[in-house]
Amino acid sequence: MSPQSNDNFTFIVPEDMDGERIDTAVALSDDSLTRSAVQKLLEKGDVFLNEESVSKNRKVKCGDTV
Repeated sequence: MSPQSNDNFTFIVPEDMDGERIDTAVALSDDSLTRSAVQKLLEKGDVFLNEESVSKNRKVKCGDTV
């Protein structure tokens, strides 16, 4: 998925990502996205944590939906 595409993906945060920043967690979950690309998506409000738009430094918890 590239930042310019309209592709969507959802994942549940696994235990080993508990406490990671959301930008890191998303980048680790999609090999086609760099952390900086994810940060741009977050700044545009295109990434959601539990159905809420969040900032790039937000920490995820095991079981969260991204």
